[in-house]
Amino acid sequence: MNLVTKEEWYKQLFEHLEASKFRSSFHLKQKDIDYINEKGLDVIRQHAQDFIEKREAPASRENQAQERS
Repeated sequence: MNLVTKEEWYKQLFEHLEASKFRSSFHLKQKDIDYINEKGLDVIRQHAQDFIEKREAPASRENQAQERS
């Protein structure tokens, strides 16, 4: 079994996304750039982490319930 940590999994994910021609065609609009500059990358990263944790939590609970059945 090849188990990877969550950090390794995200690293691999973002490496694949960087190589994607489809994903690389997207660019931030000036409004988004201004927002990032206003808030700072630390705040943006925290928002992203909060968003991911909230989205992962329900799926993880469902998977755990299924595994116990």
